[in-house]
Amino acid sequence: MKNHNLILGAVAFTVLGVAANSFAQSTVGVLDPNLHGQTLQDSPNNVGNANFVTEAAMSSVVATAFANNTGGVMNFDNASGWPVNTSQTSWTVSYGVSGTQSLIFARNDSGLQMGSTSGSGTTDVSGGQYLGFGGSAPETLTFSQGLTYWGATELNRNASRTVTLSFTLADNSVITYSAQTQDPSGNNTGALNFYGFQASAADPIKSVTVNANGLVRWDDMAFVVAPVPEPGTMAVAAMGGAALLFFRRRSVR
Repeated sequence: MKNHNLILGAVAFTVLGVAANSFAQSTVGVLDPNLHGQTLQDSPNNVGNANFVTEAAMSSVVATAFANNTGGVMNFDNASGWPVNTSQTSWTVSYGVSGTQSLIFARNDSGLQMGSTSGSGTTDVSGGQYLGFGGSAPETLTFSQGLTYWGATELNRNASRTVTLSFTLADNSVITYSAQTQDPSGNNTGALNFYGFQASAADPIKSVTVNANGLVRWDDMAFVVAPVPEPGTMAVAAMGGAALLFFRRRSVR
């Protein structure tokens, strides 16, 4: 994980050109209940990465975040307000047990739309619906707030898929996971790979890009929102930056 010793200011995350939706999507505090008894595993090619978060660890982290109104799990099910087969370029979801916080996630690439869908040879892990995409890979998901944790489970879809995930942080650095192939036989019998990622509050996740040899489907997208710096902390950081600039200017006279 990247370490930062000085925060010079607050990072603002904005998603341009997103339309509000008329539905009321909410999150839950339980990750991957696996109601259909599928075989789940942490991505074997990435579990050793310093930023990787296992499914077990993410389950604990997001459950605590949900209870503290700082995160949740999008299960894309109708019971959580996700309309089946209704696609948009962005969705607004409420998170936390209070349901008073909201997060916008958008598809900010050359693709078309995304939304909850079902069927088509895919079995999910939390109910009867999952996240599907229109258009073509790669898909880039952007978030209206920085995230310290993100995770999701890739689903089989009657086709072999090799996936590479890239995470763009607030400072625009990119951390890319190794490619991982799921269901090589293409008959929906392979284990489902979970991908988890953690970042620091000083340099949180602002987008996730999925690059694959075809469209992939996902379920139970977990997230934890990065804390916003206290006004006092921001003021001290700003003063420190101004003082540093002042002394630098004096030194070159």
